[in-house]
Amino acid sequence: MLTQFLLIALGVLLVSFGARWVVDGASSLAKRLNISDLVIGLTVVAFGTSAPELVVSVVAARNGTAEVALGNVIGSNIVNICVILGITAILSPLHIQRNTVWKEIPLSLLGVIVAFLLAGDVFLDGAATAVISRSDGTVLLCFFAVYLYYMYEVARQSPAFGAGKPESSPKPVWIAIILTVAGLTGLVFGGQFIVDAAVAVARGFGVSEA
Repeated sequence: MLTQFLLIALGVLLVSFGARWVVDGASSLAKRLNISDLVIGLTVVAFGTSAPELVVSVVAARNGTAEVALGNVIGSNIVNICVILGITAILSPLHIQRNTVWKEIPLSLLGVIVAFLLAGDVFLDGAATAVISRSDGTVLLCFFAVYLYYMYEVARQSPAFGAGKPESSPKPVWIAIILTVAGLTGLVFGGQFIVDAAVAVARGFGVSEA
């Protein structure tokens, strides 16, 4: 059991550093290609910061442990909203913009409602089992595309859009490539370590993989 916990810790380190390296390397490459900071933020940075959850969930799904994938997504969002936001607010009060209250938070709630409807086959349709199918996944990705477009329009209409120059210069191409490759490697192996060890720990304690 101790070995499994060590593997989980190693996996967490690999996906954390891997995500950071991917963001740094890919951002530098994007800047070398004259891609705007806005697009980099909405794509490379946005996907990079969510890379740990993405990799862990994909690995879990491929390994046939869907409960780990779903539990990872739900658990990480609970921690982000309740724990991280709570600790941040205690340390320093947060000033919330009007758009966040009336648009972005409702959009987040809409995403939760859509996920509930897609996963609620047993309750809504009387099915024997609940399944988030490929078509359901397509629906979720379409909602994400709409949200991404909304964020792009909000950023584009900002007075700071296109103003000023990037604060940091991009890294040399060879360093950026090494960071990106190393980060992707860390994400893949780290995600595999986390999933395999977490499943073993769950079974050892007699609790569900979710």
